[in-house]
Amino acid sequence: MRKRSAIALTLVAVTTATAAALATSDVLRITNKQGAFTTAAAARHSAPVPLNNSGDAGLVAIGYSFSKYAKSPYWAWSEAEINGPAYSGRAEVWTAAPFTPRADRSATKLEVAAIWSYGPNGLVLSVNKDAHGVPGAAIKAWKLTNLPQSLCCTVEAVNDKAGLRLAGGTQYWVVLSTDASEAGTSAGWALSELGQKHGATLAQYCSDDRGGSCASYGLQNDAWIAFHSLYGVAFAVLGK
Repeated sequence: MRKRSAIALTLVAVTTATAAALATSDVLRITNKQGAFTTAAAARHSAPVPLNNSGDAGLVAIGYSFSKYAKSPYWAWSEAEINGPAYSGRAEVWTAAPFTPRADRSATKLEVAAIWSYGPNGLVLSVNKDAHGVPGAAIKAWKLTNLPQSLCCTVEAVNDKAGLRLAGGTQYWVVLSTDASEAGTSAGWALSELGQKHGATLAQYCSDDRGGSCASYGLQNDAWIAFHSLYGVAFAVLGK
């Protein structure tokens, strides 16, 4: 079955003790035409972790949505959800963000503000082709493990020494998804503050084949849906 999309946002808490609570009663779910948004009453309380981007010097920003605020590179209190198909009886959800290189580039580093909440601690990060305005086939994928629970401002990064060739003027997608080993995972992709002025495009895939309801998100089953959101998600595609 081909994977396609959906959206959900989360305000979450950061201790191990509160992680389990996020899967149960501390959640308020709101549905509108752009999908489901989740707010956790407990919210994460751990001390902020400084953003470590020391290895970014000399790299070109091919796609970039982190803010320029040193202590607030992303909006940590809300997140786009990524859920495996077996998480707490809810629908499977993946999230993606588009970017378009201005010129031909080679991407050597990807960064995402991914935060773990519950279940197996890991996600799949990929760069995908565009398929008529939604994510298409993955060009390359990497496994993320040991995601943080901190409220702010950690960044998960992958390095690709060989470089991923990207064509200028062509739209691509950064995608966070789950695989079979992460069926019970719930994680979040922190939002970018840069979208507050003009908004941003997001896409999400939803599948309710194993539980939950895509209709409760205002989304379709087994389909990627792209839509305009008030906020984007925080990521960087860097290279030369």
